[in-house]
Amino acid sequence: MARALFLSPRSIGEATLTASSEAFPVGNLKLAAQPSKVWRSATSNPWVVIDMGAAVAVDTLAMVGVTFGGGDFWQLRGASSQANLTAAPGYDSTSVSVWPVTGKPADAGWLQHTCLLRLPSVQTFRWWRIDFAGTLVQAGVLLLDKAITPSVNFSRGWELGDEPADRVVPTPYGRTLVEPRDNPRVKSLPWNLLTEADAMAAGGMGDLLRERGTAKPFLLCLDPEATTYLHQYTIYGLRVGQRRLASPFRRRHSTTLQIRELL
Repeated sequence: MARALFLSPRSIGEATLTASSEAFPVGNLKLAAQPSKVWRSATSNPWVVIDMGAAVAVDTLAMVGVTFGGGDFWQLRGASSQANLTAAPGYDSTSVSVWPVTGKPADAGWLQHTCLLRLPSVQTFRWWRIDFAGTLVQAGVLLLDKAITPSVNFSRGWELGDEPADRVVPTPYGRTLVEPRDNPRVKSLPWNLLTEADAMAAGGMGDLLRERGTAKPFLLCLDPEATTYLHQYTIYGLRVGQRRLASPFRRRHSTTLQIRELL
């Protein structure tokens, strides 16, 4: 199992996005707290250009709430200028499937698919471009940044479930009124072996917990190298409640995270 990763949408929130076609505006990809408010292309095989404003270190691309088909592909390129994105990119992932090697998950009724691309090394550029090979391209949130990957993986004992949002109301006449709703997933996991750098350094877990708070979402993937169950291991949501960093013994830190899916 690969080390888990955390990814914040903060950099994209500060970037300028341009798309080759828009049925729904590409600016919706920046609305991190509203994944149901999507960008949709008006034509097939669209692209999105991202101007970060300054060079940003990147090693992970993710899109939340996607409607890609099983045979769709994407390509990520980075460069020091917009012209070089196509003329002479400094980084080029080449065209790769948006899904793991096992293909698009077959889970019927899965509420929110997330696609993930890990770069082999950190790349630092101001300009980025994503090309899509697909008929209908739609996504709710775009994330492109350097992921937080604690040096020691999470402790065993994580929990995965859902938080029922359905309404069930007994009436005074012995009947029951029901209102089915989408039920968000919830993940809870302990992290008992964080190093001092993992917890305290700039860009570490402490920064993430402080900057995102409980109102700003982020992405968690427990196993980025998973295939068949990658969608089960991945969640985009909000931190629930206060979870502090503790130091139970010298130069080791711990915390417990609970994350509620944002639909």
